[in-house]
Amino acid sequence: ANFYAMLAVTEALQNANGSKVVDLDLSNSVHDYSAVTAGYAIYDSKSSNINTLALFNYANASLQSTDFAIPASVFNGASNSNSVLVRYLTAPSATETTNVTWGNQTYAGQGDGTMTTSSSQWTDKTYSCSGGCTVQVPGPGLAVVFVGGVPVTASNSTTNGTQTQTGSGSPSGTSAGSGNTKV
Repeated sequence: ANFYAMLAVTEALQNANGSKVVDLDLSNSVHDYSAVTAGYAIYDSKSSNINTLALFNYANASLQSTDFAIPASVFNGASNSNSVLVRYLTAPSATETTNVTWGNQTYAGQGDGTMTTSSSQWTDKTYSCSGGCTVQVPGPGLAVVFVGGVPVTASNSTTNGTQTQTGSGSPSGTSAGSGNTKV
């Protein structure tokens, strides 16, 4: 299961100039060890532009999602702020070791080291974020928001399961429900 996390981190940190990672301290996650959400902004090391966001939902609630409101200011300087790709790392529980998916692909049930398409409902999604948007992250799960463009990897050539979704456009992070977090 740790290997999947390495795939997600590799794509989140991929940057020709190197990366700077900043903890966003969502819901006081730096100091509150019982916090179930966390977020990190990954910047290009030679500029002040955000390259990716890593949004965590640690809730072990069978894919109960949390909304993360991302303000339009995050996309200042991004060349593709009108549509951003969000890729998900998901599992049925935080202790799952085999039924894990990254980018709608999995190694579960494979003996030859080849990823196959998963049946996860959390496939790659494209959000419209020019005025801000809300990204849902399943629990437990991680969403990597590619603000500065999608890194070139072998998984990019797979188009199975890609969906398009328009974000809510609400940069305030104050929508109804208890699972809302402002980035």
